[in-house]
Amino acid sequence: MLGGEYAKTRDALIELIRYTRVLAKRSSTPLTEGEELLDDQLRRPLRFVVIGEDGVGKTSLVGSLTGVNYAGESLKSPSVSIIRNLAYRVFEDAEQACEKHYVRGVKGVEIVEVQDYGKLNDEQHASLDYLLERTDFLFWVFPAENPWSAVTWEAVEAKHAKVRMRSALVLQQSDRREAEDIPMLLGHMRELCQKRVDIAIPQFALSIHDGSGLSDCLAHVNLTLNRSVDRRRELRNVYKTTYEMLRR
Repeated sequence: MLGGEYAKTRDALIELIRYTRVLAKRSSTPLTEGEELLDDQLRRPLRFVVIGEDGVGKTSLVGSLTGVNYAGESLKSPSVSIIRNLAYRVFEDAEQACEKHYVRGVKGVEIVEVQDYGKLNDEQHASLDYLLERTDFLFWVFPAENPWSAVTWEAVEAKHAKVRMRSALVLQQSDRREAEDIPMLLGHMRELCQKRVDIAIPQFALSIHDGSGLSDCLAHVNLTLNRSVDRRRELRNVYKTTYEMLRR
């Protein structure tokens, strides 16, 4: 499970909040509106963003890593598409320019897929920037047949600062190249990344077709999620509020 360590801590904290509210009711201790809805702060799903050329396998990549299948959804181009669980309805003004899909089977996970990045308008870019501020992980996807895709590299240069190291360069469809070509291609990508953003973003060569490289990529994403400073800060803040509620 992606973010398993974080999810275990979060779920334990939700149980503590529920237990504390029961004690408050039994002891006639009034709760504030914020305390009544405290556990709702922890229900924000893990958000994964994927950016890359059309036809590079973005949907299948995210599906393989998260277990979320949304291949049946018709995503427009150009667009910033949000795939959410049916029960998680969010109405934010900043998301007005986004295409939204509410589907089954994505509980705890939210997918943002960017189609035709180079043709996004100003409103779509603004919505994407808003979404990236609270993104848990972003995949920059390049086809093994063309890891020099100018539009995707432009996206890396323009948006990397929003996510920093909560991202990875993915050389997708690596089974279409000779095995001895992969280290060379990854080396070129590493050099180009240093020139574009002055940092080496973690990179993975993988193939959905034969499953190669998936486990290493999954392990890296999991490590990033479990070490997330933002998520841990969120847990800490809720814990402190719960402790004060319990003490009162």
